[in-house]
Amino acid sequence: MPFFKDLGGSSDKILGGPGGHEAYVTDKSFTVKTAANNGTKFTFDKTIGNDGKTSATAKAEFKHSSGVNFKKIQIGTDGKVAFEAEVAEAAKNTKIFVKIGTLKSAVNSIKDGKSECGALGFKFDNKDMAADGSVDILAMDAPLIKMSFAMKVPGVDGLTVGADAAYATSMDTWGPATPGAKDGMKGLQAKGATKPIDIIKAVAASYAGSDFDVTAVVAPAKTTLDVKYHQKLSGTTSVGAKVGIFDKGAVFTPTVTFGGSYALDKDTTVFTKVESSSSSVSLAFTQAINSSVSLTCATSVGVVDMNSSSFGASLE
Repeated sequence: MPFFKDLGGSSDKILGGPGGHEAYVTDKSFTVKTAANNGTKFTFDKTIGNDGKTSATAKAEFKHSSGVNFKKIQIGTDGKVAFEAEVAEAAKNTKIFVKIGTLKSAVNSIKDGKSECGALGFKFDNKDMAADGSVDILAMDAPLIKMSFAMKVPGVDGLTVGADAAYATSMDTWGPATPGAKDGMKGLQAKGATKPIDIIKAVAASYAGSDFDVTAVVAPAKTTLDVKYHQKLSGTTSVGAKVGIFDKGAVFTPTVTFGGSYALDKDTTVFTKVESSSSSVSLAFTQAINSSVSLTCATSVGVVDMNSSSFGASLE
C-alpha cells in the first residue's frame, strides 16, 4: 500500500518529479559505494554545480543485531549532519523512526516545514491503509506535528484517497507573554494555526487500472490542483503527464508537463519530457555500464531562450 507521498509516483518516475526518477540531473556528480564484510555500506558523493560550486557527502548505513536499522549517518561539506534510524515491527506493520539533521546555523534553520531536523515518528502500512506521522522538536515553529494517510476505498477497486496535514504549534516563539502578564514580560508561547486550511496541506484521490493510473492532488492553502497520469504502453515504453493549475491572482494559470521513457535494452533507458512552465525540452538516458557502474546524462534546452540550456551527468 503506497503512502500519501507516493501517490502519483509512477508519473513522477517518468517526469522526474519529487521523489521520482533521477535521470534529469542538472549537475555533475560522482558517487562511490562500497560495503564491508559485516554489511556496513558506505557512500561517498561529490557534486559540481552549474555555478562551479562543489559539495560532497559521506554516508554510512548498517543494521545492528538489536534490530535497529541505521539508515543514514551522513556528514557534508556544507556543514550539515544527518542521522536516520528505524526499528521495524515495533508493533504489527509499524516502524518507529528518528531523523536528525543539523546545519551550521543549528536549530530553527528550517522554515518551510518540509525537512525534519529533529523528528520522532512512525510508519504503518498494510494491504488497505498506510499512515505516517512525526513530531519535530527542532524545526522552526516547533514542535511541528505532521500526519498523512492513504487508504483504499471499500467497494471501489483501484481507488485510493488520502490527506496530508501539518500543525506548527509555534511553542518556540519568543515574544509577548500570554495576555495579562505583568510588566510586558516575554516568554514561550503557542501561536499555532487555527484554521483547517492552514493545517490540511493536501488531499488526494488516485485510481489505478490494469496498465494506467491517474492522481489528483489539491493543496487548499496554495490553491493548486495537480493531476498526474501514467500509462504503460508496453514492456519497454511508458508515458506520463502532469497538469498543474494554480491561482495567480484572479486567474487560474495551467502548466503542462508531458514525457515518456523507452528501454532500448535491459541496461539502457531513454527519457524525454516537455515542460510548459520553463518552455524547455529535456532528454536523458541511464545506462548500466556493468553490474557495478551506471552512467546518467541529461540535457535541457530552452525553446524560447536557447541560453537557458543545461547539462548534467552522474557516474555511480
